Amino acid sequence: MDRLIEKKKGLQKKHVIWIAGGALFLLLAGIMIFGDHSSAFRVERDKLTISAVESGIFNDYISVIGTVEPITTIYLDAIEGGRVTERLIEEGSMVKKGDVILKLENRQLYQTILNSEASLAEKENYLRNTKVSFEAAQIA
Repeated sequence: MDRLIEKKKGLQKKHVIWIAGGALFLLLAGIMIFGDHSSAFRVERDKLTISAVESGIFNDYISVIGTVEPITTIYLDAIEGGRVTERLIEEGSMVKKGDVILKLENRQLYQTILNSEASLAEKENYLRNTKVSFEAAQIA
């Protein structure tokens, strides 16, 4: 019943799989560690401009035609219109709630106020005359 099992010599199938997996792992690790990680950008030769190096002023800006748009736009609307007499804050400055931005002059509003004050004075005078005539009528 009990029989002595002979150990096979040489590489077995399961050992070959483990060795191949280990070799593949070492190969990938070597590529990741020692491989060339520099990137290359290929450009056609006719699209390149090659010239001699010159000493001079370096302009670190580029002229570009475009449109700049703000992130948010806030429209201001005045209750009363008029002519701007003084601009207190320059364009592009940061403002807070309640800051006076500019001063307006409204001649039509001034005229309306003067007419209203004149009308009020006239009506006060008419009221005073009515009171005087009422008191005179009561005395008589």
